[in-house]
Amino acid sequence: MRPYEEGRSALSVLLALPVLAVAVGGYLAVGEGGGGVSGAAEPEPLCGTGPDVARTTFLFDLRKPLDPVHVELPGTLLRQAATEMGLDTEISVYALSPHAGAPRMLLGRLCKTVDLAGLAAGSAKNGADDDCDLPAQAPPGARASAREFCRERDALARRVDALAVETLGRSAGPAYLVEALEATAREFDGTPGTLHVFSDLLQHAPWFSHAETPPAEWQYERMAAAWAELPMEQPLRGFPPGTSVRIHYVPRVGTTVNEDGRDAHKRFWAGYFDGVEAEFDDQPPMAGYLPESLDDTPTPMELAAYELERLRHLSTLVERELSELAEGRRELEVDRERLAAERRKLAAARERLEARAAALAAASPPPGEESLAVADVAGDGT
Repeated sequence: MRPYEEGRSALSVLLALPVLAVAVGGYLAVGEGGGGVSGAAEPEPLCGTGPDVARTTFLFDLRKPLDPVHVELPGTLLRQAATEMGLDTEISVYALSPHAGAPRMLLGRLCKTVDLAGLAAGSAKNGADDDCDLPAQAPPGARASAREFCRERDALARRVDALAVETLGRSAGPAYLVEALEATAREFDGTPGTLHVFSDLLQHAPWFSHAETPPAEWQYERMAAAWAELPMEQPLRGFPPGTSVRIHYVPRVGTTVNEDGRDAHKRFWAGYFDGVEAEFDDQPPMAGYLPESLDDTPTPMELAAYELERLRHLSTLVERELSELAEGRRELEVDRERLAAERRKLAAARERLEARAAALAAASPPPGEESLAVADVAGDGT
């Protein structure tokens, strides 16, 4: 049964359970370098710390929908690459998470303790060990180690398969690819190794999104400048020299499947991986998708609701202004009546003053008579 057929049955639920269990453990174990809880301890090395120990990390971008016919690709990639790795290789497998602060989810880790390629050199297979591709004459000790490694490898691959199944028919949410790569780069400091990335490499975050930016603006410098404006302590670092990066690149119809878009996209990431050995391994093209909006731009329904609310608000403002104008008119009429009353009072007071002045004038003697009266008084005194 194919993994995407399993995804339509209850088996996909069983496959997904280890993902949740390991993911929770991964968040608690790997700390900031693993995209987990800040301040947690780094995981102990599985293969020791000797000079022959190699490091290989897988980062699967399963935040975007995969085509049903290609849903097995991520798990198959893990199985094949792990089989081809040399002895004493520590393998860490991550998937992108929907959280910018914890951009990776640890699916599991294992140490390769057997060289399967050496065991399978042109010998007949043992039917009981076909999953490990072991020859019939393999030593019993090597056979036991190989079976244990293959069980762990296949368990990790099934977790990847389960996440791949979940992408079918799902919309594309945020994809914090740069953040996940930076978290991985912190782990590679001082111990460069090999990185496998399965992704369409379409960053989709509020601060930078390939999905919402035309290909003509896909410049690494533009992204680096946007990163520098984010409120974080560490600058964009990339991977240390000596790191080998293999990108299992998924072209998308409508964006990167055409030559111009793909070339611009690869130039963008060549800028990020500058200074390290990066190889693009093109996968079959897959269907494009419409990502979820991450900014504040309203949807048509939100815009209609906003316009309706805006009209209601304007109507309320107009009604309030009309009410204020009516109240102003009433106050103006009151002021006019008050002013008219004051004018009437002033007119009445003026009339009273004029009447009093007239009465005083009528009661006073003429100027000549007043002089004669004064003279008579003076004559009477002599």
